[in-house]
Amino acid sequence: MYTIPHNIKILPNCTN
Repeated sequence: MYTIPHNIKILPNCTN
């Protein structure tokens, strides 16, 4: 969903 790939952990929710 995010434009930024999950590889780049910018959003805390992404890591979670």
